Amino acid sequence: MPKKQEQVELSKEIDEVMVCFVKIAQHLKGGGTLLTLPGAVAGELMTAISGCDQLDDEAREDLACALRTVGMRTGELTAALIAKKPEAAAPAQA
Repeated sequence: MPKKQEQVELSKEIDEVMVCFVKIAQHLKGGGTLLTLPGAVAGELMTAISGCDQLDDEAREDLACALRTVGMRTGELTAALIAKKPEAAAPAQA
């Protein structure tokens, strides 16, 4: 399939939130729980959401930019959500 490359504007703040969502989905699918979520990821998510609070009115009204940003990460998020959970290791036989 032919592909083309374009340069588009994305929302840095929304992308940071989406990257955290991908990390959380990967952690949970890998057998982790919300309680075992690395503190760094939780901190990144809180910082990213706070960044979205700082968006100016122009950025808030640019829904096309917001949708492009979410769309760009949707493939990664979907892949994390539909990935098979790793199988538990079989007990060693004596």
